[in-house]
Parts: sequence; C-alpha cells; structure tokens
Amino acid sequence: MKGAILGVALAIAAFVHHDPVAGYDLETHASVSAVAVAQSVLTDPITLANLGLRSSVVDSNQTFPNSEGVRHSVIELIRDGARFEDNNVRPAWHFFNPRTGLGLYGMTASPDWALEDKNTYGLLQDNSYRHARQQFFRALTETNNFGRPFYFGLVFQSLGQVIHHLQDMAQPQHVRDDSHLSLTPWQLGIACGAVIFSPALCTTLLANLNPSAYESYIESFQAYRFVDLAAYPATYSPSDTTTFSMPRAF
Repeated sequence: MKGAILGVALAIAAFVHHDPVAGYDLETHASVSAVAVAQSVLTDPITLANLGLRSSVVDSNQTFPNSEGVRHSVIELIRDGARFEDNNVRPAWHFFNPRTGLGLYGMTASPDWALEDKNTYGLLQDNSYRHARQQFFRALTETNNFGRPFYFGLVFQSLGQVIHHLQDMAQPQHVRDDSHLSLTPWQLGIACGAVIFSPALCTTLLANLNPSAYESYIESFQAYRFVDLAAYPATYSPSDTTTFSMPRAF
C-alpha cells in the first residue's frame, strides 16, 4: 500500500516538475553519457560504416530526429535520451536492490525496465534495450527516406535512456528503497495546494522528502565537471579486459 501511495505521490511530483524525482541533474546525465560515447566503438569509422552511418557521431550534418521530432547528431541524440529518461514518472523505475532483485517498494526494477529481456514489459516503456534492437532492425530495413532516419534517431535516443540506468545504479539511493524525493518550497506549495486536494497525498509527499546528500554535493559543486571521466578506461579496452556476454551483465 505504501508503494502504491508513494507511486502516486511521485507521479504528481513529476507533474509539478520533473527534476525532484530524478537522480542526477539532467545535464549531469547528458554530460556523462557524452563522455561514454567518446570512449565507445562509436568513434571507430569502420564500426560507423557497418552501422550505416557516413560520418562521425558529432557531425552536425548527419542528423536524425528524436522522439520529439527535433533533429540532432548521434551524440546529441544519446544526450537527449539520457535527459528524457527522467521525464514524467519514469524515475520510479530507476531503482534496483541487488539483495532482493526488486525496484522501489517492490515495483519493476531498473534492469527489467531498461532491458525488457525477461518478457516483463514495463508500463509506459517504449525506449528499452529491447526497443532499441527493434528500432535498429527497422532503421536497416526500411525502404523509404522517412523510415530509416526516424528509426535511427530512436535507436540512439533509446541507447541514451538505457545508459541513464547504468549511471543511476552507481548512485547509493538507487540501490535501496530510498526515493530521495526533493521538492523546493514552491513546488511543495503547488503540489499540496493548487494541484493536490488530498491531505493524504500531501502528507505522503512531506513524509518522503529526503534529498540525497550525495546528489546534492555533486550538483552543488558540479563535481563531474572537474573529474577527467575520459581517463577511465572503457570496457573492452586494452587496460580493461572485462567482458560481458549479455547486456544484463553490465
């Protein structure tokens, strides 16, 4: 019951403003994702050619539309996805307790939501790894000039949304039942006054206000801007021989 009430509270908080129920700041997610792309095989011209791309991921002359119809380069599409994954109520499925295998208050866990590899298709989920594979197939097989760019755009946006989950899983609150809800006084006033007319839901919001000290530190000092993320070896690089045979292993 607590999970159901909190889920509604999270949804309303997201309606008021999507940041409070998010993990890191949206631009933190986007920036870390861009560094990941720069470390990945997407910088290899041969790999790009095999994917059907004619130029680099940062080329502004090679653009595809995101789900909002805005055309961006490949790297910007991945950054879009990293941002979009925190839209609306999606952050409620960004939790995974490795001891129990469950998500926030028993809801769908992050790996299940992000991958959809166990036939546990998520509510409102249309940008999972499963979707990315389907979109990639369509991008390679569509026979018209509209379909191919459309699906290529969704492929890279979806990858950005999946990457978002990897980032959240490295954040302490996301691997335990800690919603770390954060609302400004203005947002809380709107939620409990103009939007919510239920004292019970307002009380639930108040009871779950618990900002993450970790995230607050990162965002207050924008620490990620001072860390040389590119110095960390990429998976499968000569200095990191770790190998994973399935996406879930990540």
